[in-house]
Amino acid sequence: APRFGAVAEKFVGKIRFFKILRGENDALAKKLNVTASPTLVFFKAGKESGERLSGDDIKRTALKASVEALLK
Repeated sequence: APRFGAVAEKFVGKIRFFKILRGENDALAKKLNVTASPTLVFFKAGKESGERLSGDDIKRTALKASVEALLK
């Protein structure tokens, strides 16, 4: 959560971040094929875009790089 929040603050006004609790949104988790928490799914123009990040892959530098790639 702290890494997510820090990166979200850096890109305010450029990209929107949403946190969805998998346990409370089972239908959406199934639709997006999210089976582990945390999992980050990136979308651009309404379609999944870029690489998913989950577990130990969610480091601030990887998250920041993924967001910057979406903004290009």
